Amino acid sequence: YFDTYCGPFFASFERAYGASARKHRLVAFVADVDEHLVEAARKRFGPWGQFESMKDGKIDIEGGSDQLFGGKAPGGGTDMFVCKFKEDGTKMCLTDESSKRDEQVAVDSLWFPLRIIRYLKEHEADFCYAAVLDSDMLFVRPLGRFLPLCAKDDAAGSLPNGSHVGASWDVAFTAYGPEFRVPWADDAAKVGRTKAGFTRINCGVVLLSLQHHELELA
Repeated sequence: YFDTYCGPFFASFERAYGASARKHRLVAFVADVDEHLVEAARKRFGPWGQFESMKDGKIDIEGGSDQLFGGKAPGGGTDMFVCKFKEDGTKMCLTDESSKRDEQVAVDSLWFPLRIIRYLKEHEADFCYAAVLDSDMLFVRPLGRFLPLCAKDDAAGSLPNGSHVGASWDVAFTAYGPEFRVPWADDAAKVGRTKAGFTRINCGVVLLSLQHHELELA
């Protein structure tokens, strides 16, 4: 999983941001990844690319992402990726039907945010915004168009006169658009609508403004 997704994820960030990548920090939280791979990634993508262990000694939810992809998942099932090429030459990867992936994802949905919160509590003073993203996606363009200049920019004198400082929101997230156009599903409406016919909130990207104390990192 680390090899297949995280490498292209970091490389796409580097390509989208270019020299300005050093003004940012891209952090991957890893679990059960060969340390040689992690060290190679640190050397390749440092200093802006950083790799943190999901387990920090203070958070330990049994059955979370310390379970290696392709290894044993909670309940004893396997969580293997099965890949095949479609007629148009694109590759599609799905999990084995025998896996316990749903159970594992449910646990990860609790464990991963807790780990992020601990990290942000330690580092939020360094940044105006944080973006929480799935690692199986790619950067095409920088996210700056969605992130208004903040008080740190104002202090540095980089804001035009009369500019509004900071975002008017605390949390922003992605949702499926009305046309349900996505590259990961042949019929996006099937995954983009709830059983009641409402548009599903996707949350593959969550933006957090770190400028307002009203947003408590509980």
